[in-house]
Amino acid sequence: SITQNPAVVLQQVVNRAGSSTLMPGGQPGVLITATPSPVVFGEAVTFSVSVVPNPALNNTGVPTGNVQFYDLGNPIGTPQPLGPSGGVQVATLTGYTGLSQGAHVITAGYLGDANFAPSSSAAQNLSIGKDPTLTVLTVPSTPAPVYGAQITLTAQVCGLAPGSTTVCAGTPGSGLPNMLPSGPTGTVTFYDGAVQPANIIGTAPLNNAGTANLSVVLQNPPFLNVGATTSVVGAHNIIAVYNGDGNFGTSTYTPPLSNLTIGKGNTTAAVVSSANPSVTGQTVTFTATINAPNSQAAPPTGSVNFLDGGVVLGTAAVVVNGGIASATLTVPSGVVAALSVGSCQSGTPTPACHVISVTYTGDVNYNTSSSPLAAPGALIQIVNKASTTTTIQSSSNASQVGQQITLIATVTVNSPGGGAPTGTVQF
Repeated sequence: SITQNPAVVLQQVVNRAGSSTLMPGGQPGVLITATPSPVVFGEAVTFSVSVVPNPALNNTGVPTGNVQFYDLGNPIGTPQPLGPSGGVQVATLTGYTGLSQGAHVITAGYLGDANFAPSSSAAQNLSIGKDPTLTVLTVPSTPAPVYGAQITLTAQVCGLAPGSTTVCAGTPGSGLPNMLPSGPTGTVTFYDGAVQPANIIGTAPLNNAGTANLSVVLQNPPFLNVGATTSVVGAHNIIAVYNGDGNFGTSTYTPPLSNLTIGKGNTTAAVVSSANPSVTGQTVTFTATINAPNSQAAPPTGSVNFLDGGVVLGTAAVVVNGGIASATLTVPSGVVAALSVGSCQSGTPTPACHVISVTYTGDVNYNTSSSPLAAPGALIQIVNKASTTTTIQSSSNASQVGQQITLIATVTVNSPGGGAPTGTVQF
């Protein structure tokens, strides 16, 4: 008899074929495409990688699926699908702008499919440089800057994204290609005339709009005196320097001509009297106050002329006390010609009234000014007649009938008046 053996079943195991993650052209690695080169922060970078069957194992077929790109092992972007390109399967991450300034190590990992196993590329070094910037300075010209006034210097710092719209704000607009993920940060330093420590006006931080605002008083310091003068009044070249940050390079705004002209500060003058009305010969002290409206700098200095109409009574130096600039002039009792007897009717000056005024002569920082010469506002000094006392004496008292005697009348000026009375005495 013949015995038949059971049928033999062969189980064939088919493993996934190996794959290689290559640069286009068959070389291991990742192809970085950037225009222009070198790459700077914010510039769009394109990463491309080829996935082919492992040639060492004689594998054949067409890999499918996705590739994930990495920077120092951290995923960048989303997995990108493989697609045919030049006879091989290529995955491309296009327009990636998320790399910060500095050194990066880029790799690609094929995630595999039903027929091909995962594989990783060799590392590709990539250096991202700082993005260039543009700094623009705005110096206010209206109202006209004057000594002691406070102004605001404003610098706008913009990141210059290669091949795209300039980005000046901290958050770029939408819908524009190759936009920077963020704008410049850090500080801007302002200089007067030259970029050196002695010329620093001040430093201000950039806000979210990419601007730095520095409010400063026009005085020394922080501004420098002009030429050989002892004042900041005159022309200045204000320079703004962006100091850069981790992703953005420095930039400097230098004006072609002077961009700030500081004028003298304006002043007002007023005068008051220690005694008004006064009497003939009375000592009177006039006090002038010199104000510099809106000035936050040192008060005015110099001198003040005191006048009675067109007659100069005297000149006094300005003294600063408690931040108030003033000058005083005391007219002694002997100056009776300047403050002689006058009359005023209903407060309206007449030729006999005394219109006291002051003129501030100015200094290197402040303009001249004068007090009002007419009502309202003028100082009308009324000088009344001084009161007197008359005494009489006899040359011989207890005289006899028919004896000749001499009567002597003495007229004295009562305080606070002064001087020597003239005229006649009626006996």
